Amino acid sequence: MLVSAIDFDALSSVLAPGSNYRIVVNFTFMETECTYDYLFVYDGDSYQSPLLASLSGNTLPQPIEAKSGQVTSSMGLLSVFHPVCPWR
Repeated sequence: MLVSAIDFDALSSVLAPGSNYRIVVNFTFMETECTYDYLFVYDGDSYQSPLLASLSGNTLPQPIEAKSGQVTSSMGLLSVFHPVCPWR
């Protein structure tokens, strides 16, 4: 299990144990000011990586999978990430 906690004006990156792993982000709670605050999730180590999701409001999204072995998110986020074994 990898845990990430960040400030509200920063990006947070999480690395899996190896580049052949995937990271699946499962949301248990989601709440931002709808259409004003957004949570962006990227498949890689920066905001220039492919965008996986742009989320706003309080509807729980489906699980998000980062195939690069890294995931980066914007906004204040306390999250728990579980790397997925490469053979699954």
